[in-house]
Amino acid sequence: MPAMIPAEAIAEVKTRVELVSFIEAQGIELKRAGKGYMGLCVFHPDTRPSLSVDPFKQYWCCLGACSAGGKVVGGDVIEFARRLWDVSFPEALRRLGGAESVTLAPAAPRATSRASLHLVREGMKPPRPPRPSSPALLAQVVAVYHQSFLGSAEAKEYAAARGLTSADLLSALPMGFSDGTLLERAPEGSETYEALKALGVIRTDEEGRHPRELLSGCLVVPLRDLAGEVVNLYGRVVESSRGSARSTDDARGVRHLYLPGPRRGLVNAPCAATTDELILTESVFDALSFLQAGIPNAIPLYGTNGWTPDHDALLEKHRIRRVLLALDGDEAGRKAAVALAGKLRGRGIEVLDVGVA
Repeated sequence: MPAMIPAEAIAEVKTRVELVSFIEAQGIELKRAGKGYMGLCVFHPDTRPSLSVDPFKQYWCCLGACSAGGKVVGGDVIEFARRLWDVSFPEALRRLGGAESVTLAPAAPRATSRASLHLVREGMKPPRPPRPSSPALLAQVVAVYHQSFLGSAEAKEYAAARGLTSADLLSALPMGFSDGTLLERAPEGSETYEALKALGVIRTDEEGRHPRELLSGCLVVPLRDLAGEVVNLYGRVVESSRGSARSTDDARGVRHLYLPGPRRGLVNAPCAATTDELILTESVFDALSFLQAGIPNAIPLYGTNGWTPDHDALLEKHRIRRVLLALDGDEAGRKAAVALAGKLRGRGIEVLDVGVA
């Protein structure tokens, strides 16, 4: 393992990228076998399923030809990706969205090479490096925001005021803070700036001026699809002790922000691989409170009307049998609980309403 890669970066990927979901996202079919899963091993010609996956330990191994020499071949999700893609450990970590893949560094003028000058003289544009995919770019934003959170006393104090003090939890998410410095790393005119603007991470006025971060002044939690890719961001406006507004959205009374477009992604989805019972909360921070208390199977909605296709897919994929509804006890929460309970019971899922005050 390269010494330059922090252990925290490796642990963050292993916590975030759920092994079963990742393997299935690569087109490998897995079937339940006791408490784990079995499938055809892709690392050797396999006719009898010999790939064993333990969702509790987040560990895989080949019980067939790969381990014929007496040494069991297996490992975590990073090792699986490394072998599957035939790349180095650092490259596998980078492709999985590890924190070490952050490339949003302050832009500096790049010297034009002789080859590029020749292309310009010939009337041709020099080739541009490929733009990272949306999930890859959002993963970099998440890493930058996490660094800002770690360096912000105000953000950590607000998280603590909300009862979130577990260093393991805050790093596993990872919790972020938008302090406005993202624009320093992606200045106007850069390709990264345009990509972030297209995603809605950066906003401007109607005339395209006065850029700002959508989630400025917010604690930020990444929302991920079932393969562990970052597909959206949730922002909770930090309320200062003086009651001052942290953003224009805060001034309008908006406390919960997401990237524009259809709501996508989940928080804590990997927990569904190790249980057949879930707790559904009304908000992201409600779910984080359960996790802080050591209750690992809480997943948030996004408000009383915050059920998404990703929730449907999660319940179907992991065959959830029982759901505890921990929505707010106000009128809106009670109505939402009744509607959601009917929907889930119609799918054969046992539902218990444990609404909170």
